[in-house]
Amino acid sequence: MSERRFASTPEKKKDPYEILGVPRNADAETIKRAYRNLARQHHPDVNPGNVAAEETFKDLAMAYEVLSDPTKRKAYDSVRKPDFFGFGNFNFDLGNIYAPPTPRPAQEKKKLHVKEVNLYDPRAFKKYCDSTSLSSEELQMELATPDIQRYLYNRFLFNISIYGDEPKRILDYLQAWRDVGIEMKPHLDRPETREEIREKIFRKLFLWQDNPRQFSELVHAWERAGVSLGDILNSPEMHQQLTYRTSFKKSIYGLAHVQSFVESWKNIGWKPSQEVLDLLKK
Repeated sequence: MSERRFASTPEKKKDPYEILGVPRNADAETIKRAYRNLARQHHPDVNPGNVAAEETFKDLAMAYEVLSDPTKRKAYDSVRKPDFFGFGNFNFDLGNIYAPPTPRPAQEKKKLHVKEVNLYDPRAFKKYCDSTSLSSEELQMELATPDIQRYLYNRFLFNISIYGDEPKRILDYLQAWRDVGIEMKPHLDRPETREEIREKIFRKLFLWQDNPRQFSELVHAWERAGVSLGDILNSPEMHQQLTYRTSFKKSIYGLAHVQSFVESWKNIGWKPSQEVLDLLKK
């Protein structure tokens, strides 16, 4: 009699919830936050030459792919529910929603598949494309499919979330894709990209609160790269953060210090609100 497969079998490693370390009732934001934190830790750029980290990064990407897509997550959850005896149905083939597809016969032309494609290493991607035996025209048609374009853009946004304070690094990443025949620079003009960059800049504000020049240089660097962030310096988010810091600094360091703080930000174009001006008078 074959032995029933319990949750402790090796296949459990494929559970996307465990890979991301989130409960099964986690909401989309919790899943996204867990993925980003772990992906930053295991990203190949952070662990050059570390094969284990690269494999973990791939697992994280595939786990996030399942849990971030409501349809795939529902399909996955439906087959992981415990049976009458409390054991999960572990004989389900995750195939088209999780595991890489079974390779086709060598004589058949292999189409691109998003789960097989290395979307964070342009050189590995080029090597993979060369192995498909597709003509140049067919390859371009495959690259233009919604799935491939969506995954390329998702990986691009992920890089922005990590290196959004290093425009040159992002531009080098785009150039690397251009070198293998994929033009991704238009992604810089997308609203989602600008929002991700703005979010990264605001996260850095805590570290740069006493160095507004560094903040200004980063904004100008993105503008030179073709990304218009608008008047980010006088955005509601910026006013909220600087107003809070002005009040906090005054309570700790006194009026003279906070006047110098506000003046340094005014020198790069910040226009203090009336609330801040009132703080400087008291």
